[in-house]
This record gives sequence, structure tokens and C-alpha cells, in this order.
Amino acid sequence: MKFSRQHVLICYGNKLGYYHGAKYQILRGYHWLKNYDICVVTDRPDLFYGYPINLLRLDERQIHEWSLEGRNHFGIKLRGLHWAIESAPAHIQKSVLLDTDMYWTKDPEKVQKLIGPHSSVLYQDEGPIFGSKDASIRRYSEGLGTQRFANDACQYELSALSRMWRSSIIGVDHSNGSVLTEAFELFRLLSPHVKAHTVEQFALGETLRNHQINLIEAKHLVGDWSSIGKKNYATPILAEFFKKFGELDFNTHLDNVHKIKIKRPISVFLKQKVDRWKKP
Repeated sequence: MKFSRQHVLICYGNKLGYYHGAKYQILRGYHWLKNYDICVVTDRPDLFYGYPINLLRLDERQIHEWSLEGRNHFGIKLRGLHWAIESAPAHIQKSVLLDTDMYWTKDPEKVQKLIGPHSSVLYQDEGPIFGSKDASIRRYSEGLGTQRFANDACQYELSALSRMWRSSIIGVDHSNGSVLTEAFELFRLLSPHVKAHTVEQFALGETLRNHQINLIEAKHLVGDWSSIGKKNYATPILAEFFKKFGELDFNTHLDNVHKIKIKRPISVFLKQKVDRWKKP
């Protein structure tokens, strides 16, 4: 069966939890995602053999180049999503990427319906750069100011319209796939000037805005285990699941995924809070 939309996940590196998170996302949402082409961009395709997905294998050269020679690995997200779009069959018209520490709580078709040639989906609008009360967002006005930056691929100047958008979800129409390449070049241009790990998502939001593509928030459609406390609780639970059932038995995983409970009990949440307070 041919599907007109693609679900994309990107995972790489030396932490097994990212790969387990990707598989958990597929399994937990498979009653919806079985109607999608699922593409995983990864340096460890061996961890996904047996899953009903398409695999794109990241090699060392790509990781080196796309992470700006190891200085900022978030560039892999922009280039990896573009690669997935370029590699998709011609009948695929839209792609949605979800970070591996997220999961669908609502039908992702709700996101697909928001995507078009003149609209894209991102996770959350965190507000304007200028005047932000968030210290990490203020680093953009501090680092970029009113200067104009340029290289052979692009030029940029911070605007009163510039905003920070979180990119835990990225939904794009394939007619706008080239925007991801432009965003990567802006990411490359700005990274040396901003002391923040969010340059990738800022570059994407600004590139979409400059193309007059309407940005729509989709935070309400997903859950996450992205905070340090949630990760510390969920990561060993996922590790134990894949230790018990193996890494590759998709059907067994699907039959048992309902047993995974990654939401922290209130007792664990409170203990983590107390432990953090006790730290010097």
C-alpha cells in the first residue's frame, strides 16, 4: 500500500536510550503509524532490523560534516530530515519528524492536516527574541545584536519579528524540502556567534519565516520524557524492556509495549526533587 505521508526519526551516538526511545515511539503509536511510511535515519541500523520501516544509514562522514566537525550535533537533525525527504518515494508529499524522547498522544493525522505548501508545523512558539525573559533566548540578541552576518551560502540579520520555535516536532510539505538545506546553512553561519544549543531550531524557524511559511504549534498532540528527571526514570525502564524481549522482535515488542510505564510515580518525582535540593 502506498501512503502519502512519512514519519521520520533520527537517532545516533553512543547512548542506547535514544534508539530505544525511537523504537518505543514507533511501537506506542503504531496503531496510527502503520498507515505511514516510517523512516529512521541512524548510525545503528542493526538495532532496527525486523521493524517495518525504511532505514537510512548515517556514516561517519555525514555525522562529521553535519555536526560542524563535532561542534554542534543538532545540525544532523536538519540534514537528516532533508535526506529522508529526498529519499522518499515520489508519492510521499509530507514528512513529520518527532524527537526520540517524544510520543504521540493524539492521532498524528491532526498534524498532517496542518501541513501544506504555505504552512509548516513546529513544537512550540517560545516568543520573540528581543525582550525575552529567558536567558537562553537572550543569547541571540546578545550574540547577534544588529549586525549583518554573511557567508557564501546565506546572509542574516536579527529582526524584531525573530522568534524562537522549539523543533521537537517538525512537519513540512515536500515542496518546501529545500528550506531545510537553507536552514542548515544559516545554522552553520550563526553557530559561532551564539552560545546556545538551540541554534538549529532558531535557524529553521527563521528560514521558514523568511519564506513566508506560516508556523503552527503542535505541542498539544504529543507527550514527552525529555527532562532530566523523566529521562532518568524512563531510560532504564526501556532498557529493561529491550533486554527482556531482545532488540529486534517487532511483533513481540508490539504485543507487549502496553506494559511499558514511563510516567514517573509521584513518589519518584518527589524523591528526585529532594535529591536535587540536597546536591551541593
